[in-house]
Amino acid sequence: MMKGTDHFKRTIQMFLEQRAAEDELFAKSYRNPAKNIDDCVTYILNYVQKSGCNGFSDGEIYGQAIHYYDENEIEVGKPIQCQVVVNHVVELTEEEKQEARRKAVAQYQQMELQKLQNRNKPTAKKKHKSNPHYLIFDMKPRTRIQKEVVRLSSGLPELTDKQKAYAFEHCFKHHAYRTKGGTITCSECGHRWKGGHTLAETICGCSCPHCGKELEILDTRKRVFRGSAYYEIITTRKGYQVLRYFMVGATYKVGQKAEYSIPGGGAMVDCPKRKDRSYCPTESHAHDVL
Repeated sequence: MMKGTDHFKRTIQMFLEQRAAEDELFAKSYRNPAKNIDDCVTYILNYVQKSGCNGFSDGEIYGQAIHYYDENEIEVGKPIQCQVVVNHVVELTEEEKQEARRKAVAQYQQMELQKLQNRNKPTAKKKHKSNPHYLIFDMKPRTRIQKEVVRLSSGLPELTDKQKAYAFEHCFKHHAYRTKGGTITCSECGHRWKGGHTLAETICGCSCPHCGKELEILDTRKRVFRGSAYYEIITTRKGYQVLRYFMVGATYKVGQKAEYSIPGGGAMVDCPKRKDRSYCPTESHAHDVL
């Protein structure tokens, strides 16, 4: 239903409310929670459309509105895109017109005054409230919890070879680079071979005959590929929960063995007894969370 029917809806609603105030029996039907004015208007518009007529008297339209509320089971119909012309015009008295003008002038004056006040008002700087539950620092620790975090972070162990291998395996997709001529190169070991079933390799991938790595086929002419990802390890230390984050880097050059790296580590500490959380970077590209 278009916005143009708002006046029509208000007119119908005013009539129904007046009818409900005068007719107690209809008032019960009008208060039915399953009924609403929007569906009432939709029902009337569908009734008008089915009739094929372009004009109706007030009594006919009001009668259909009452019929909608009186019938418990009634087919409302689908919303109709249309415009409704209502011949009801609200006439204001001279006193009401004068009051409307006075309010309009007062509102305009207030708006202009507000503009002038805002123009001369200095712009307030936004204050960033610190979150007591999440303390971030990358300089000298000051509070007791920050000092404790630094002390605990310094004793965290290095990543094991097994943990690094897991990161290299699962943080990146492993591809086989294929040329137009059908030559395939393994991104892991750099081995090259001639592909066989092009469609099957594209859909299902392939295995490197040299290192056995499962690979996804990537048709490309590029020679160098680089990527990075974050790797997280969850552990505990001295009653704290520790979330260790590491940035993992990968470089793939066609015909060469893949190069992986984990530049550094840090810590974010979560204290179970206090609602404190602190972040302590220990090296440039990774961090731990206690």
